Parts: sequence; C-alpha cells; structure tokens
Amino acid sequence: PQNIPRKDLLILENPEGTVKNAGWFNIWVINASSQSNGLQQAALDTLWYIDPESGLDGVWDNSLAADKPQYNADFTEMTVKLRSGIFW
Repeated sequence: PQNIPRKDLLILENPEGTVKNAGWFNIWVINASSQSNGLQQAALDTLWYIDPESGLDGVWDNSLAADKPQYNADFTEMTVKLRSGIFW
C-alpha cells in the first residue's frame, strides 16, 4: 500500500460491492446496481430538488438548472436552462 496522508485521501462508500456493469452507470435506473457505488456522492447531481411532501408549490431548489423547466402548450416538450458553467 502507498503511504498517502489521510488528509489527502477520499474514501467513498460502496455497500453493493463490486459494480456489476461499469458501462451502465445511471443512478436513476431501478436495479442498475449503481445506486450507491460512491461516485454519486462526489460527482453527480440532479437538475432540481423538490420537496415531495410540499409538491411543486413547495421549496424548489435549483441544483444544475438555472430555473424551473419551461413547457410547450401541450406539455410534449420541456426546455431546461442550465446554470452558468454547467455543460450537458
């Protein structure tokens, strides 16, 4: 083992053990076996956080998005503007 000072070491949890399919890294897919492999804690985020108990009229926290989504008249398209410095 390398002698890395603890202050320079990041340890991420992985309660699922070995990632079964590293090519399919999508924390939102059910049974994808990647929901808690540690990377989401350091590198992934959502467009928004919405308090599920308050609904759309409750607290709306923009994370990666600059604002709430804009829908067309028949709700078949949604436009999301990302915060400055965020790229898709």
